[in-house]
Amino acid sequence: EMLAWIMQTGVDNYRNGTNTGGDVFTQLVDNVDRNGMGNEASPNYNAMWPANILPIAEILAGYENGWAYDLFQHPKFIEMFTAHIPLVLAETHHAQIGDSGSTAGMKLVDGMDTYISGFKHLKDPKLAQYIYLRNGKTTDGLRYGIFDRDPERLADEIEQIIEEYGELPNDSEMLTGYGFAVLRDGEK
Repeated sequence: EMLAWIMQTGVDNYRNGTNTGGDVFTQLVDNVDRNGMGNEASPNYNAMWPANILPIAEILAGYENGWAYDLFQHPKFIEMFTAHIPLVLAETHHAQIGDSGSTAGMKLVDGMDTYISGFKHLKDPKLAQYIYLRNGKTTDGLRYGIFDRDPERLADEIEQIIEEYGELPNDSEMLTGYGFAVLRDGEK
């Protein structure tokens, strides 16, 4: 019953202390676009979406009483993990859109822990390529969390993907849901 409540559409009325649901599915379906971005313009704020939903997703990962509670099977949640990758410019920073923290900032705005968790559950090669890039194009020091049976295997998994697929492609991108396009020449 509580799992259903977390996912169901709800209204939080803080004035009288009632809350009719956790609203997770409604937020994912109504407020996350087809590219995996939340309803924010800024990449910084959009990066908060998967990071803030991740604690629920981690707890319910692999839940066996129907896919509805395993957020790592929800299409919009899955897209959130790769949504920021097309915004990387010159392999060094994300496009500065909206309130991105600074004018002409030269940084990548999101945390590695989110991507490592996404890769752990999804095994998406694009996530592996992005983690590799974010880690200075090396697997040194990469590991899963301390509660994982074999935290050191992350480096091996990423090395295998880089060997098979190569580094993150430098292709042009068009995110029609988010409203962003970038032309790249494919050269690094």
